[in-house]
Amino acid sequence: MRNSVASGIIFYKTKFYILKDDTREVVVLDGETLEVILVINPPNNLETHTEAQLLVSCEELLLLVKSNWMELFAYSPSQFYKVYQMKLDEELEEWTVVYDIGDRAIFLDALHCFSVEVDGKSKLKRNCIYSALRNSPSSFSVSLFDLGISEGERLEGALSEFSIASQRCEVSCPTWIVPSLS
Repeated sequence: MRNSVASGIIFYKTKFYILKDDTREVVVLDGETLEVILVINPPNNLETHTEAQLLVSCEELLLLVKSNWMELFAYSPSQFYKVYQMKLDEELEEWTVVYDIGDRAIFLDALHCFSVEVDGKSKLKRNCIYSALRNSPSSFSVSLFDLGISEGERLEGALSEFSIASQRCEVSCPTWIVPSLS
């Protein structure tokens, strides 16, 4: 495992969950000894041209998968996201595709992935993925993908008027922070 690349690391209830970038396996480590206690295979029939993010939400391990082909159709209303779920309170055995994550919204960017509970007071939409992705060295887009109907849309308006900040002559990626819903 020394030469493996981790694309995501999560700590939840005494365990580390590490998503291996090359195989999409999830390696589970004991939080105290740091010994490998389990390797979870990727979902069956996972496309080879994918990007993946791992998150824990409501005692579920979620694997958010985006096809790299989506980059070719950036202006298409049809996006290519899938969410796989594994319940953490049960024996970890296999991934299942889910089309409803309940009253949650997932936020995704090039580095982060997390979920928040959506209530009737916020303007967020439930069962949706909000993504912030860089389109070019100076521009980004924010999109909304509805898992229930498998369709997405770009969120236009004031969001599209901002440029990406650069730090020390290097362009950074747009990123989310945990929003305040109050």
